[in-house]
Amino acid sequence: MAKKDLESELLRLLEADARTSISVLAAKLGVSRSTVRSRMEKLENDGTIQGYTLRYTDEYKKNRVRAHVMLSFAAKDWNHVERALRKLMGIQSIYSLTGDFDLLAIVEVDNTTMLDEFLNAIWAIEGVEHTLTAIILATRFKR
Repeated sequence: MAKKDLESELLRLLEADARTSISVLAAKLGVSRSTVRSRMEKLENDGTIQGYTLRYTDEYKKNRVRAHVMLSFAAKDWNHVERALRKLMGIQSIYSLTGDFDLLAIVEVDNTTMLDEFLNAIWAIEGVEHTLTAIILATRFKR
């Protein structure tokens, strides 16, 4: 297996289950454990793998409130707004956008009261001009 193909397949296996043992990964890839270990270290050191994460069961997540919050603000406020958003608990990710809004924040909190408090915190950020929030009702498909 070519080096690049090995890394791609290793990443695919880790994405499916990051807790898979090195022995199992080696067997699935048809290479030695030391090869898997060295590839993982290389991918960690070059920043391709930035960490291993926790995934919740659907049962746990079904009662949490998730939302997409789009924000607009003046270009001069970009750094300030992004820094302020990064400090807020509940933000899963932030994306820059084209169009009428500048950023999209993916938010997950325990309940609607916490979402309301979260939105109030966003509106309190100096420079935020407008927001649009869409609460996620159900996940129809996810890879």
